[in-house]
Amino acid sequence: MLEVRQLALDSCEERGWPAPSFLKVDVEGGAAGVFAGAHEFLKRCRPVIYIEMHSTEERAAVRDLLGRYDYRAFSIDGGPIDDPTAAHLTQLVCRPA
Repeated sequence: MLEVRQLALDSCEERGWPAPSFLKVDVEGGAAGVFAGAHEFLKRCRPVIYIEMHSTEERAAVRDLLGRYDYRAFSIDGGPIDDPTAAHLTQLVCRPA
């Protein structure tokens, strides 16, 4: 078994790390947990987010991200996606509005 250290994205600033402008989220169904630990980070840093979605729960987490943090979702080819729960896409790019 491999142990992996986890940190909330909200803890980056207190650690003195620079804020990224791009965030890749590919956590095999755990996107809601990532976003839960990134409330202040998403409000303050506003990175572009690439996400690979593996479940209906992750699609719902992305839908909530769009509304809560004023982001817009796009397919990989650049087409706008209004509701990620209505599409069967597995990859999205989310940009601050």
